[in-house]
Amino acid sequence: MIFGFSNIRAAIESDKVPAAERDINLPVLDREMRLATGRDGARAFVLVGPGQPRGQTLEGRHFRFDPWLELIDSSSGIRLPDVCVLRFRPIDESEAVDAVAAVFEGLIQLTRSMPGALGDVIATMEALFESGLKSRVARETEIGLAGELLVIAEAVSFSTLVQTWHSKAEGRFDFSSQGERLEVKTTSASERVHWFGSEQLAPIPGACTTFVSILLPLVESGETVASVFAGMKDLTSEEQARVRRIIIDVTKEPPELLTSIVFDRAVARRSLRHFTAQGIPTPEAVPGVGRMRWEAKVEDFPAHQPPAGTRRLLDGRTPKP
Repeated sequence: MIFGFSNIRAAIESDKVPAAERDINLPVLDREMRLATGRDGARAFVLVGPGQPRGQTLEGRHFRFDPWLELIDSSSGIRLPDVCVLRFRPIDESEAVDAVAAVFEGLIQLTRSMPGALGDVIATMEALFESGLKSRVARETEIGLAGELLVIAEAVSFSTLVQTWHSKAEGRFDFSSQGERLEVKTTSASERVHWFGSEQLAPIPGACTTFVSILLPLVESGETVASVFAGMKDLTSEEQARVRRIIIDVTKEPPELLTSIVFDRAVARRSLRHFTAQGIPTPEAVPGVGRMRWEAKVEDFPAHQPPAGTRRLLDGRTPKP
């Protein structure tokens, strides 16, 4: 595979760099797709993709992104019109080369399915490039994301869940479709205690709201968000691109860098419980109260039978309480 990890790593690690600082050497290049990787004369790692006419020029201490230009590969003389170019130079390139190769590989995979999204994705990851690829995702965000990915990976109809996964990080529910809403609650604690909001539990005419509760035990050696995503081999390339795009939207980082939370997947899988809204303990609002947010222990409450549609998505692989 021309844009596999090993080829990309070899291309960006090559010592064959142009003499001129702004010139670029591209050992791995697909002219038709306008995709390439290599290094420039300043020894920056380079990713080339199709031009992004709606993108904006971005520049920081460690990177520069040009959304639309023409360049010539200094090694082959091939002219590449209408391309975008990301140049990234971390402080310690020897320690960053594996991470850069993984990030570039993921961006190329996304671009193959969503060629017009590359500029927006790089803009979303601007702070990550400026930090030198230092992951800064909040612990609770990564735990929550791990739970949502587990639900997709363990579902009978994972393709359906991918299509109904929230397209924006601030979505009211994690999954939503015609007549159904599904929210995933994940905790690394030993008790099934989660935060709930009155907006999520409010009745929606014509729709059924359900919740999945997951206990995610943290361990020294186990699975990560990165490994769960990498294991989703049955997704189509378009579905993989959508999942990647959502992960980047939520965390501002690609899935390959999300390795801080290490968990026992087998135990987490066995912990999955599926509740309807009626199974969630809810405080009574007094007059004058608008919205509420509260912590509730759901393990002591029986799991009500979810509707048939949601059962088909989840319960074929979800242990019964």
